Amino acid sequence: MLESEAKYEEKRLFCRMNVTADVTIDVPDTNSELKGQCINLSHSGILFDTEGLMHEGQTLKILIDTRSDKFQPMNATIQIIRVETAGNNQNRIAGKILEFK
Repeated sequence: MLESEAKYEEKRLFCRMNVTADVTIDVPDTNSELKGQCINLSHSGILFDTEGLMHEGQTLKILIDTRSDKFQPMNATIQIIRVETAGNNQNRIAGKILEFK
């Protein structure tokens, strides 16, 4: 579908879906694993909250787990495109999905 053919408000190529899921974040070169909460997900991107400090351009490996029998956990590699303060020591991370596994 061409972007000009998108009929929904944001004119995105892929619709966002509100998804309540746990996100486990593997931060490369730090040997640390962080936890987060998914807010929404599309074919090409993810938005989630976490307490971890991250920066634009950083590449992360994540596991998205809805804890539902209907959906298997999903592994993905993302690149951070935006970091915002979300309050309560949380950061809101917008990421471009580079690869699903």
